[in-house]
Amino acid sequence: MLPSLPVIEVAIISGGDQTSRDIVRDAQIQTAAELDNVECVDAMGLQLGPDNLHLTTASQVQLGKMLADAYLTIGNVTSTPNNS
Repeated sequence: MLPSLPVIEVAIISGGDQTSRDIVRDAQIQTAAELDNVECVDAMGLQLGPDNLHLTTASQVQLGKMLADAYLTIGNVTSTPNNS
């Protein structure tokens, strides 16, 4: 039996050669499609910094929002205001 801990991963968009990157991305996306507790957030389209490896600050903020949305979706978690 597989654990049911929610897992959220980011599909890579940089690093290594194109062929290797595509193999890893495909595996990440396929894993998320096959396992109910895994969600894959695709970083494709986010801007890379000058090193062409890491995301820019603005893209990191956008990715953070995408990860938060995935977190709220993966376990059917609903967001409620904190009224304490």
